[in-house]
Amino acid sequence: MLSVVGMGGAEPFEAALADLGQSTIPAPEKPESEKRADLAEDDAALAPFQTLQDRGAEVVIAMSRAGFDQQWRGVIEAVKPAMGFLNVMTADFHLHLAGGTVSGWRDGQGEKIALGEGGTPTGLRLISQAFA
Repeated sequence: MLSVVGMGGAEPFEAALADLGQSTIPAPEKPESEKRADLAEDDAALAPFQTLQDRGAEVVIAMSRAGFDQQWRGVIEAVKPAMGFLNVMTADFHLHLAGGTVSGWRDGQGEKIALGEGGTPTGLRLISQAFA
């Protein structure tokens, strides 16, 4: 029913819930069919993130969907593929993009627009002078 990612470890979270008298139930083991494979080296999402990292270019990572708009601006210091995700992590921002969710990129004016299944825009955009 609930999943928590504790960046400071489990102890602070468990301490905050200690007075509730709740018990924990171990998470069930995922079937092999649901376990994530490593991110493919040729995953379509990788190339523009790698370009931004290699150039040390400032970028705006924007995600827009109906009723939702979020942006982060900064420099991608490292692209870290792990557990089937493309990961960009800084002190104030984390992006975990599942492998296979980007089928390609459409070039815009100074931006890359992520495309999903069937070439439909996903709402993810990378805006940078590196793409101008």
